[in-house]
Amino acid sequence: MSHRKPLLWALALCLLIGAALIVAPRLRTPPPPASPEQEKHREDEAPKTTIELTPEQLEQAAIEVIRVPRRGARETVEVGGVIQPDPARTARVCARAAGRVVVLPVTIGARVRRGDTLAVLDSPDVAERRLHVRTAADQLALAERRLERERTLSTVQTETVGPVLEARLRRDRAKAEAERAERAWNRARSLYPEVVSRRDYEAARSEYDTTRAELRTAERALANEERVARGRVRVRAQTLQALSEVEAARADLRAAREALRVLGVGDGPTGEVSVPAPVAGVVTTRDATEGQWVEAGAPLFTLVDLSRVWAVVDIYEQDLKRVAVGQPVEVTSAAWPGRVFHGRLSFIHPMLEEHARTARGRVELPNPAALLRGEMFVRARIAVRDRIRAAAVPHAAVMEQDGRPYVYVEQAPGRFVRRELRLGASEGEWYEVLSGLKPGERIVAQGAFYLKSEQEKEQIGEDED
Repeated sequence: MSHRKPLLWALALCLLIGAALIVAPRLRTPPPPASPEQEKHREDEAPKTTIELTPEQLEQAAIEVIRVPRRGARETVEVGGVIQPDPARTARVCARAAGRVVVLPVTIGARVRRGDTLAVLDSPDVAERRLHVRTAADQLALAERRLERERTLSTVQTETVGPVLEARLRRDRAKAEAERAERAWNRARSLYPEVVSRRDYEAARSEYDTTRAELRTAERALANEERVARGRVRVRAQTLQALSEVEAARADLRAAREALRVLGVGDGPTGEVSVPAPVAGVVTTRDATEGQWVEAGAPLFTLVDLSRVWAVVDIYEQDLKRVAVGQPVEVTSAAWPGRVFHGRLSFIHPMLEEHARTARGRVELPNPAALLRGEMFVRARIAVRDRIRAAAVPHAAVMEQDGRPYVYVEQAPGRFVRRELRLGASEGEWYEVLSGLKPGERIVAQGAFYLKSEQEKEQIGEDED
C-alpha cells in the first residue's frame, strides 16, 4: 500500500502537465492593435501617387486644368509592320552586252535621275555591229548612185514576148525563195531565244528581208516586161539590177540597225556603251568594279525609288473580320516621333502565315522626302469604322513611366493624383481614352512635367531618409 501512493502521485502530476500544455495556447493574449503612428509609418512606406502644391507652386508651374471632353473617335486595329520598296519602283540594271567596265561614276547611296549614266562598257560585240551598220550604209549609197546612173540611160522599144516569159520565170523563183525564207523566219521567231541563237535569229531575219526585196524587184520587172509587150517603154535590165541592189542594201542596213536596237544601243564610232538609269532613285547595290569583264545580262546596279513605299503589316487572324481593303491607315515610326504617315490598305493576302497565324497586308504610302526607309519597323493603325464619341486627353497631358501612360487628375485645388490610362488611337493633338478616365473629370493639361518632377523629388527624399 505504501508503494502505490508514489505511483499515483506521479500519474496525477503527468496529467496536470498535459492539460496545461493544451490549454495554454488558447489563453495566450492577442497582440495589441497598431498605433496611429505605426499605421502612418506603413502608409509612408507605400509609393505615393498623390502630390499637393501650394498656391505659390501652382502659380509658378502655370498649371492648367481642363475637364475631360468627349471627342469623335474611330475604332482601330493596331498592327506592326516593316517598310519595303515598291517592286514597281525598283529596277535591276544589267549589262546590255558583254564587255569591260571602263567607267563607274556612281556609288551606293547616290541619287540619280532617269537617264543618268551609271556605267560605260567597252564591248567588242557592239563595235562589230556598229561597223556592220557603217558598211551597210556605204553599200546602200553606192547602190543608189548606180541606180540613178542607170535611170538616166536611154530606154529601148521592143515587141518581143520572150523577155516577159523570162521575167515571169524569175518572179516565180523569187516567190518560192521568199516563201522558204518566210517559213524559216517564222520558225526562228518562235524558237528564239530558247533554241535559236541571236546570230541565227538575225540571219533568218536578214534572209527574209532580202528575198522579199528580190521578189518585189522580180514582180516590178515582170510588170515592166508586160508593158513592153503592150508597146510601152521597157526599162533596161541594168536598171532593174541596180534597183535590186538598192533594195538588198536597204534590207541589210535595216537588219544591222535592228541588231543594235536589240542591244538597246545606237550608232557610234567605237564599242563604248553607256548604261543609263531606267528610273530615278537611289543606288542600293553596285555589283561591278572598273576594269571588270562582264557578260551580257550580268547585274550591275539596283535602283530603288522611295518616293512611294509599302508598309507590309501583319494582321492577326481574329482581326480579319473587321479589316478590309480601302480602309484608311495611320503609320508611325520610332525613327520619326510625332510624324504620322497616311495611306490606305490596298491588299490583304489570302493565305495566313502558318506559325504566326497572321495575314500580310499592304499599305501604300507617299514618301516624297524619303523619311521611310527599307526594312524600317513601323506601327500601323487601321481605322475599321467610326465609333461613338469617347473620352479624350491632349498629348501634352500624358506622361509615361516604364511604357505605361498616365495623367494627373485634380482631386481638390492644389491636390493631384496620378492615374494610369489605356490609350487608343491618336487623332491630331488628342489621344482616345479606352479606360482610366471618364468624361467630365478634371485633369492637368499644362504643367504635368512640373508635377512629375516634384513627385520624383519627393521619392528621392524619401529614399534618402
